[in-house]
Amino acid sequence: MDFQYPADVQEFREEFRRYLDSIATSELMDELRVGGQWGGEHTKRLWQKLGNDGYFGLGWPVEYGGGGRSLLYLHAFNYEMAYRRFPVPVVTLNTVGPTLTHIGSEEQKKEYLPKILKGEIEFAIGYTEPEAGTDLASLQASAVRDGDEYVINGQKVFTSGAHHADYVWMAVRTDPDAPKHKGISILIVPLDSEGIEIAPLNIMGGSRSNITYYSDVRVPVSGEHGLALHHDAARLRADRDQPDRAARARVRLALRQGARRHTEYQGELDTRDAGPHGLRAERAEGNGHEGREHGGER
Repeated sequence: MDFQYPADVQEFREEFRRYLDSIATSELMDELRVGGQWGGEHTKRLWQKLGNDGYFGLGWPVEYGGGGRSLLYLHAFNYEMAYRRFPVPVVTLNTVGPTLTHIGSEEQKKEYLPKILKGEIEFAIGYTEPEAGTDLASLQASAVRDGDEYVINGQKVFTSGAHHADYVWMAVRTDPDAPKHKGISILIVPLDSEGIEIAPLNIMGGSRSNITYYSDVRVPVSGEHGLALHHDAARLRADRDQPDRAARARVRLALRQGARRHTEYQGELDTRDAGPHGLRAERAEGNGHEGREHGGER
């Protein structure tokens, strides 16, 4: 079995690598170095640039503005981004967007998909609660129907990115009388809604997540997807349709290689003799990216 990238994917990877080198700015690199945080002004600009230049949604269906590319293109995209520690809005691109393409209403597709592809909006994920982690069906956050609105009350933890995102993709219980694995829906909740409180939750490595509190938060019923839990879980298992077995094998191998290479790279970012924006100066030493070609996804 050939574990190398096909020629077209390798060509894309090399082109994308040059593209990233050309658009990185010193301001972006400085922003990412400060406490390892992301989501600031320059990160948002990066995402908008990537979106406007057609690099977001590579695996989305063409009919929704995506690239219709294989999983290997996504793999190459994520690898090159991770190599530079450039953040990717994973929840937005890999959960929200694909879910909406499959089961969203036409109104929701028109409202959110173009903005996601342009890097104009970002979603945080609102699943985990103090008493509901891997057992999502134990969640207690509720959404009660009141006319044309839902009224949300509850708490979420590890709502990463909520302090700079626009929406939370939130799992709530809409039918308290149904079996616990049913009666759960996904709501799109604007994070500037009245009644939302966002508190920092510092985690290992100096990064920030969040605790989010919801007190009588009102959202229109039109923002609800009505997903049974089993339906949503199936959507979360893959970012797009399953690739063939050979592609999956390439991905597994490249992930192992990428993890090994990422470890090697960890100490280089802040100490190496930087180029124009602190990027890829190791090439001149003959032991860098050019000389260690492997497949590479975050």
